Amino acid sequence: ANHFLLSGGEDWGVCVWDVLGKTLLMRLTGHTAAVRSVRISGAVVFSGGLDGYVHSWSLETGLKLPWSMRHTGWPLAMHVDPESKRIVTGCSDG
Repeated sequence: ANHFLLSGGEDWGVCVWDVLGKTLLMRLTGHTAAVRSVRISGAVVFSGGLDGYVHSWSLETGLKLPWSMRHTGWPLAMHVDPESKRIVTGCSDG
């Protein structure tokens, strides 16, 4: 099993860490403001930033996927349900 840790921060990026090896595997860039929420589901990383976007990334390649969601507020929390393939976000816009 893979053991990943995700972190998002003020540098507008998402870091994917290998917990067992204690190494940075990749840095995902594409937000234009701080990243406040991150989730992983299978081979996809989701990130929500203060730019109002939720982006999706391939965990295998590190490339941004074509799916994004725009909010009028900040996406501060999210949950991904792998069975229904739905994502729920909690945002400052209600």
